[in-house]
Amino acid sequence: MITFQEESYIVMFTPEFWEMAKKHYREVGGFKDSNKIKLSVNWGMYKLLGKQNRIAMFTAKEDTKLIGYNFYIIANHPHYQNAIIAEADSVYVIPKFRKGFIGYKLIKYSVKCLLDRVDAITLNMHIEHKFDSIAKRLGFKPLECKYILET
Repeated sequence: MITFQEESYIVMFTPEFWEMAKKHYREVGGFKDSNKIKLSVNWGMYKLLGKQNRIAMFTAKEDTKLIGYNFYIIANHPHYQNAIIAEADSVYVIPKFRKGFIGYKLIKYSVKCLLDRVDAITLNMHIEHKFDSIAKRLGFKPLECKYILET
């Protein structure tokens, strides 16, 4: 049985999460092919944000096995200081579970949990692994297009 739940940020520090995060990075990491920029997670920053209740962490599990996660950093936006924004940090579902609306249900559950806590929610997706149909189905609208130049 697949279940969805909000979790403590502490989940980010479990071996099960870290193994999935490495697979996620190998699949869609923005700099995975870079010779210059290497993955080096600032776990101390995530711990600090978690202790400040500024991380919202959601998981999808098959029984007790982690099969997906979706987490947000919650903060007042520097351009809109009166607005609390849930900025998507990572969304990932193990490939074999991507059929059957698991990703859609995970994001939908996350949005439902966040609605009363924030003024806006963002979703970010890799250009080669877009899930526009899920975002649009949940009421998200395109806002920006991001480009990057590695120097």
